[in-house]
Amino acid sequence: MVLRAQVRLTDGERLGVRPAFTNPKTQLRKLDQHTVAFTLTEAGYGFTFLGLLANLNGHIYDSTFLKQHAAPDDPYAINWSKTHSDWGFGAYSIRSVTPGQEMVLSANPHFVFGEPSIKTITLRVVPDAGTRASLLIRGDVDLAESIRAHRSKPLAAVPGVTVPGWTTPSSSSNLTL
Repeated sequence: MVLRAQVRLTDGERLGVRPAFTNPKTQLRKLDQHTVAFTLTEAGYGFTFLGLLANLNGHIYDSTFLKQHAAPDDPYAINWSKTHSDWGFGAYSIRSVTPGQEMVLSANPHFVFGEPSIKTITLRVVPDAGTRASLLIRGDVDLAESIRAHRSKPLAAVPGVTVPGWTTPSSSSNLTL
């Protein structure tokens, strides 16, 4: 499968890549159907820019849907999309959001790799690490992140709880909508 993307950028500030990338009209060129060239203002910005670019995770947006919400002063629906979601092609779509409390996601039956087997995901805000650990021990949650290291060893002894191990000191998880 070949994915084709059309890049439309209006301002380097929106990308969070200033001062390396400030003028898409002069710094972004289409070389062919599958290749885009970026020209940075200084060579020293290269590693930072590559890191930021790699962190974008190849998001694909539904341009047909976004064009329905475009306006003369917002031709790419950027401002509209800041307060509206669920316009992508990811494995999950947003069912509901309660700011500062939770977000409920539903499996996308049209996801390119098939509908996920987990049909609903509820992401709850639980500020206290001890409370997150207690919820996990009681079986009230299936996953708890950012549990303090001193609680990890006792959690590993709880039946049904898996404490992952790492060979490196950093890790990352990503749930792309």
